[in-house]
Amino acid sequence: MTVHPSNTNLMLVCPLVIEHKIDQSSPLYPISPTKLYNSDGNGPDAFEIVVIIEGTMESTGDACQYRTSYKPREILWGFRFKQTRFTFEEGKINFDMNTFEEFEPVNMDRYIRNGKGPRLFAPDLSHKVNSRIKRKRKAIRTNESPVGVNS
Repeated sequence: MTVHPSNTNLMLVCPLVIEHKIDQSSPLYPISPTKLYNSDGNGPDAFEIVVIIEGTMESTGDACQYRTSYKPREILWGFRFKQTRFTFEEGKINFDMNTFEEFEPVNMDRYIRNGKGPRLFAPDLSHKVNSRIKRKRKAIRTNESPVGVNS
């Protein structure tokens, strides 16, 4: 699915995969892994990717929101999120939170040919990433929503 800045409202009736392709038109394209991991979070090149998903529970009309952000040192070069598994059972959409923030390597050959960086480059972030995942999983509560969560 392609989302343009002028079209930021999506109807999330069923699970959708929303991605940002990093190509020449992406603001992330010129960032090298060295620049990414040496960023101290200050200065003209500082950035933080903020993801906000808002919605309304159809059954109750209650508003719900999921927020997270990624700072440069939390981004893994040459990896992407694994596809989260969805199932439809008994009128509910279920997804497996055990795979929600797992990663897998990406083919970086085209990017490397353009002289942008190494195939894989991930400093030892495993402890920090795993701690963040555990905190998020603890925050998940079961509810009567039409979306089920396996954690």
